[in-house]
Amino acid sequence: MDSTSISWDIVSVVNTMSKYRSILTSRFLIVIAVFLSVVARILLSVNGGKSLFDSGQDAPSYEAAAIDFYNKGWFSDEIHSLPYFPAGYPAFESLFLRISLENGWAFLVAFQNIFYIVAVIFFMITLSKIFSKIEAYGLGFLLLFIPSFLYSPSENMYETVLASLLIIGFSCGVLLILQQSVRNSWVLIVVGVLAFGLAGFLQVKTAPIGFLTFLIVGLVKSRRIILFAPLVFWGVALNIHRSFIAFGIFSPSTNFGTAIQVSGAKFPCEITDKLTNHTIGQYVQADTDKQIIICAIKYFSSHPLDFIEHIMQQARALYGPMGGSGVPTASTWYHGFDFRRITDFLGTIPKNLYLIENIYSILLNIAIIIGFFISLKKFPIWFTSLAAAPALVISAVHLISDGDARYRLPFLPFQMLFLFVMLGALQRKILLRIKEKRAGHSAGIVST
Repeated sequence: MDSTSISWDIVSVVNTMSKYRSILTSRFLIVIAVFLSVVARILLSVNGGKSLFDSGQDAPSYEAAAIDFYNKGWFSDEIHSLPYFPAGYPAFESLFLRISLENGWAFLVAFQNIFYIVAVIFFMITLSKIFSKIEAYGLGFLLLFIPSFLYSPSENMYETVLASLLIIGFSCGVLLILQQSVRNSWVLIVVGVLAFGLAGFLQVKTAPIGFLTFLIVGLVKSRRIILFAPLVFWGVALNIHRSFIAFGIFSPSTNFGTAIQVSGAKFPCEITDKLTNHTIGQYVQADTDKQIIICAIKYFSSHPLDFIEHIMQQARALYGPMGGSGVPTASTWYHGFDFRRITDFLGTIPKNLYLIENIYSILLNIAIIIGFFISLKKFPIWFTSLAAAPALVISAVHLISDGDARYRLPFLPFQMLFLFVMLGALQRKILLRIKEKRAGHSAGIVST
């Protein structure tokens, strides 16, 4: 093969990549992608039905609590599994039971899927102002079809709604900074406060994310925006108010200490009954949970190596494959079209399946971390900070308590963001190499 033919091959590769780039960034393809995602979700929901909705360890408790909220009201002290679980998601679910007590679950499934798609489109539009269009749209296409988010909106779980709210809140934060004038920012501020507040209502652990977002936006854009940061705690305040009216306690839930124990952590803890005069069991639950947390703090502060080992074990479960991959208590939900689902379909499980899954997971996490550091160098630090906040806050909670692959779902879109930053950098390097070779071959032809 002569130099001329090699040069034409390189030109052909570059032209082909440019052609695909224009196709991937066309609005028509976005419409097609959204349509296909909707069709896939309808097929999964119809095929899975109520059994898919009821899958998962906590689903029966959520549904029972939602029915109790429907029948007994927001301030009732007779809600199933409360205050052990937070009240937010079951109360949210009960709103759909008011449409239809028998088929309310179907309306909830429809809402969770539609809301997620809308959030992803908003995310895509926002990122197109920071990323190249091919990176922003490519990430959007991935999130529309990623198996975990095809399945989870049809399940009785808070993670998909939480992910959607965090995406919307993040997008509002980015757009607030990019806007030229603060005067036209009221809509974004209101939507951001509502999104982060509802996220905190569903799961208190996410409340700091909204506060950090408004703090960062305020420091970058206008100090006045920081004044809105405390407003994101409205959802947490509702939960605490309900707990106090119903049970006389200030805890939104009483399961954090139990979660530490469930994770496999071993530490001595002698529970003392300080509330023998109280007849309400919730007082005892809250006090017991508090004592367990204090025991864990005392033990781990004096045994740092045990604490490091505990964090590593939770990290393995939290950041590992969605199917759990043989890690004890690593997944109470079974998401997506993963390796295990494929092998179950084929009727055989390869001997080294778990090893393959874990190696894949490690490589994926390395790529995400590389993307984070590339983002720090390539984009403004405020952007990387906003994108990293959901992962850092939620990870901190579950590395201390219990790691579970499903807890990664709310910040999975932001992990994929950093993955695409890494892939975008890799693509640019490849294109640069191709152009350099093209220029070299062209120079060689001219000299000949």
